[in-house]
Amino acid sequence: MFGNSDLIFIIIALQGAFLTSFLLLKRSNKHYLLSIIIAIIAIDSISHIDSIKPYTALLNHGNLFALGPLLFVFYQLLQSERWQKWLYYHLLPVLVLKIVLIVFDIWDFSVSYEWATFMSFLMAGYNIAYSIALIANLNGKKDPGQAEKRLLYLGYIFLLGWVAALAARVLDLFNDQSGDIFWKLAYGVAGMLIYYLILSFMQIPRIFNSSTYLYRKDKNLESGIISLLKTEKLYLNPDLKREDLANKLGVDSHELSFILNKKLNITFNDLVNRYRVEDCIRRLKNLESKKKTILSIGLECGFGSKATFQRAFKKHTGYAPAAYLKKEVSNN
Repeated sequence: MFGNSDLIFIIIALQGAFLTSFLLLKRSNKHYLLSIIIAIIAIDSISHIDSIKPYTALLNHGNLFALGPLLFVFYQLLQSERWQKWLYYHLLPVLVLKIVLIVFDIWDFSVSYEWATFMSFLMAGYNIAYSIALIANLNGKKDPGQAEKRLLYLGYIFLLGWVAALAARVLDLFNDQSGDIFWKLAYGVAGMLIYYLILSFMQIPRIFNSSTYLYRKDKNLESGIISLLKTEKLYLNPDLKREDLANKLGVDSHELSFILNKKLNITFNDLVNRYRVEDCIRRLKNLESKKKTILSIGLECGFGSKATFQRAFKKHTGYAPAAYLKKEVSNN
């Protein structure tokens, strides 16, 4: 029933079914996009088996056109953490094409060999263009996190896979039998690597929620953040950046942001400014500090400017610095 060359397609399809089901349970836009990418590869893999192909033809039509746009949209979603309307424009052409191809199949339109060949070249070129756009965007990032680095590897694999598909189609034009062998080999290797990289995303907190967060220093990071700010008083440095604190903790800045936002429910700037304001309040209550101006105390506590100091102070106390000091004096 199945040939020896079909085994790799069966393995890819089974792995895809498992990963798709797992990701769908996570119920977020990022997980949905990854699950669709995997499902497309799984469906296309099983469609390469001659005995199964007639049953999956309608479902598989035009799906591979979506891989490049989906991966690019996933990258954009990774940066903004929220779905934006303009992302639909990347997926709309693929959806229209899918509907057209389904109509063609249902109405039994005859498609010439030349047309099918043209669509194969168009599909490869379309996905190569998106792969290059993704790689260019990722290479342009100054501080890539683990997710971006692995997505970059994924982009390279997609690019090489589609270049291999293009090469196989060219060989087919010359009736070279090696084209089919070359395509199956490249497809199998690319499929396995794509699944491996997506599985590796499980270790990245920005992709998976805290219940699947496998980072070994999870709980220690929370206490480490507080310790560095409270004990070593890193907040006194007016030029302190998220990357500086991340380097001290031995993680990348994106992991730090995840811990702050998801575990401590606070942004990096708000956390640092909170410690600065608390230190400022302690100094304002100190008799020796009364010889100094309020602004000079604020600058000593790590604020870089008067405007930043006053804005952060009011945000954390509800009072401007001068008004707060007057309230404290009247209460005493």
